[in-house]
Amino acid sequence: MIDLERQASVFLNITEHLVKGVIRQSSPKHLAAAAVVVGAVDGALYWRQQKHPRVPSQRQPVWPVVLEHVSTRMAAHAERHTRGEDRWRQAELGRPGDTCCIGSHGHWSRRGSL
Repeated sequence: MIDLERQASVFLNITEHLVKGVIRQSSPKHLAAAAVVVGAVDGALYWRQQKHPRVPSQRQPVWPVVLEHVSTRMAAHAERHTRGEDRWRQAELGRPGDTCCIGSHGHWSRRGSL
């Protein structure tokens, strides 16, 4: 949240300096012409919005679906990691007669003594 606030603050500062610079460099005629153009474009966009209102989308928003998918995958990874730590701890502690060996496939395994 702090990053968003910082970005918004930087954006507002840049915009403020840009507007002040444009006002200082422009003549009153140029500023009046720019205000007329901005007003005309804004009016046209408002009229278009009134004439063709947006229809709300019927599909589910993308971000919640993506976040749910990522959250599920991360939970599975965390569970697998915890399970691996538990197995490693058991292998380190072992039981009397057990040994930790590297199997033929290069993986750790627990073998009981014969």
